[in-house]
Amino acid sequence: MVTAWVVQVASLVDENSANMLRDRLRKKGFDSYIDRFRHAGKTYFRVRVGPRLSKPKAESMLVRIDHAVKLKGIVVPYP
Repeated sequence: MVTAWVVQVASLVDENSANMLRDRLRKKGFDSYIDRFRHAGKTYFRVRVGPRLSKPKAESMLVRIDHAVKLKGIVVPYP
């Protein structure tokens, strides 16, 4: 059962780029963070915003992110 939702803005292999994007989102007022994960021997850095308790609220945030920073994200379950 999904209990919350986040907007995933990017999944990057460069940690510095992920940190810069996270900071850019924070400056625009979004609660952004980095979720690190490994896949096929590589480390990836997911830049995410949220969480929100309902999917419609996360979808609304997705639109606001697109307007604020011109990035298309996706709504995914949290965690």
